[in-house]
Amino acid sequence: MARFFCKDNLEKRTICFLADSFLNDGDTVITGPAVQISLLSEEFSNRGWITHVLAFGRTKTGVENFRNYKIHWIPARRYAPILNFWSIRKKLAELQPDVVYQRGRDVLTGFAAWYCKSSGSRFIWASAGEEGLEKFKYRDRYLKRKQPSYIKRILGQIEYRLNDRLFHYGISSADIVIAQTELQKERARNIWKKESLVIKSGHPLIPMAPKMSPIKILWISSIKPIKRPELFIELASRCMDLPVEFIMAGQFSNEKWAKAVFAKAPKNFKYLGAIPFEKSQEQISSAHVLVNTTDTGYEGLPNAFVQACIGGTVILSLNSNPDNMLTQGCGFFSRDLVQMEKDLRSLVSNQSLMTEMSANARRLAEEKFDIHVVAGELEKVFLGQNPLP
Repeated sequence: MARFFCKDNLEKRTICFLADSFLNDGDTVITGPAVQISLLSEEFSNRGWITHVLAFGRTKTGVENFRNYKIHWIPARRYAPILNFWSIRKKLAELQPDVVYQRGRDVLTGFAAWYCKSSGSRFIWASAGEEGLEKFKYRDRYLKRKQPSYIKRILGQIEYRLNDRLFHYGISSADIVIAQTELQKERARNIWKKESLVIKSGHPLIPMAPKMSPIKILWISSIKPIKRPELFIELASRCMDLPVEFIMAGQFSNEKWAKAVFAKAPKNFKYLGAIPFEKSQEQISSAHVLVNTTDTGYEGLPNAFVQACIGGTVILSLNSNPDNMLTQGCGFFSRDLVQMEKDLRSLVSNQSLMTEMSANARRLAEEKFDIHVVAGELEKVFLGQNPLP
């Protein structure tokens, strides 16, 4: 039975965010769930919650006082993260949180559900990418890989099937499922027979910064094959006649692959390298256009889309259009590279259209993505005041 709160006990609210990585770990890759957990941890500590983050650490160990909350580091395992179960359960039992919040498909989903079921804590699971709600995602991805030996292939299959089973148990046992989009809500219902609440990602709603000449076209993300950075470079090559700068920022997952990607970079292209999350809003806000080239079905609601709206930056997207947000006048859902080039050229040649879309993006941020509003919706869920329909 999930724990609920009474008015006399609100000052003792304790929340624990479970994360497979956290932004102030020097060796971590910036991901959507890591960004949201970082922002929500700070926001809920500011709201008076006793806030803990329990995260896998690559370079960090022990307990760290960070801002107004504590981070408890569990040594990350390259293989068999299921072996961290007892150390995580022990730490949760020590912290005794009223609410456990975990975001994204992970073995942590199962760990959190197991603990909450026995302790009476309230377990909130939040979706991330669109693929995260599929059954046997880990197994299916693993089977597509080429493995060096028969033994490793068999051991890998066992591990990934276990990881899938843990997630299946976790989402089935969650007290509340939070979806980012209506599509995720539909998948939770159809695949898992779980009703869910749609609550968007949130960011601090800072003032818009002026955009300086020349026009900047930005691509920013963790750089890996599924993000298709080579398509952005091809877009730059197609638009060498335009008076614009094409800028890429992010951390490469593979240096050898990076060299192959950059081999075709034109003169109007510049790579900034990895950008700390704290600097990402500045980069996005200074850009006129944000480009997303990720493969179909991977993105949920990208943090970069939210940040673009906050900065009044127009969005050009190849395959991602969460809840049709781009049809609300803040960008273009291009669907292919030929159309994306046309959309970009129309923006560059029409300053009034650029200005109108920039204003629409900012308006959408104020209505949907303010971290204070998002956290307020989540707080009602945590307190059991926002039941499922």
